[in-house]
Amino acid sequence: MAAVDCVLKVGGSALTHKSQLETLRAESLRGAAALVHKLRGAGLRRCIIVHGAGSFGHFQAKEHGIASGTSARSADDDNLRCGLCLTRLSVTKLNHLVTEELVSHGIPAVGISVLAKKFSPRRVVFLTDVRGIYSCPPDTPGARLVDSIVVGPDGNTEPPVLCSVLPHDTTGGVSLKLQTAVNIVSQSHGTIPVLICKLGSEAAERACLTGELKEGEGTTFSFAES
Repeated sequence: MAAVDCVLKVGGSALTHKSQLETLRAESLRGAAALVHKLRGAGLRRCIIVHGAGSFGHFQAKEHGIASGTSARSADDDNLRCGLCLTRLSVTKLNHLVTEELVSHGIPAVGISVLAKKFSPRRVVFLTDVRGIYSCPPDTPGARLVDSIVVGPDGNTEPPVLCSVLPHDTTGGVSLKLQTAVNIVSQSHGTIPVLICKLGSEAAERACLTGELKEGEGTTFSFAES
């Protein structure tokens, strides 16, 4: 299998209004598709696009307690089974919208479930609704953009970062995204760089093509042996 040039993760907050049930940010989706089309024209053709669920699926999962799992519940729990169906239906609806937009931009995209195989991309880029990771939740007075986060062998980060979670966000909000980035850098010993920047920004294209961000454009994760 040919090496993957880039794994591009478009956040649910960037694609949807997370506080409004199944509400798409249509302009943001068009912008994301246009960016992928531009990247392909620049030679970045082997790309995996991952997108968050945002307001598609989270509300249904919250209502039916999907996040709590099935260990303490009967497999015949109709509420759980109904919740799983509704959550899957909602998430699939968004996946169809994303795939449709990519195809309309001339991109041969196919929506698939999560792959079991491991890829070794040249870089991973998270596109979000804010510029990157902040010293505290972005809407908090005094919040500042963290340009660089250093990941140690033990998985700890410098500086440490506080994250906020919406009450209906069953995936852990920014905390889980941050941990995913840390895991990628830590497990690859820094050979796979991770960058977080804003969807629609001038920095997004450069981050995907070169793996570089200037000061104030986003957050770059690096690895430190000690």
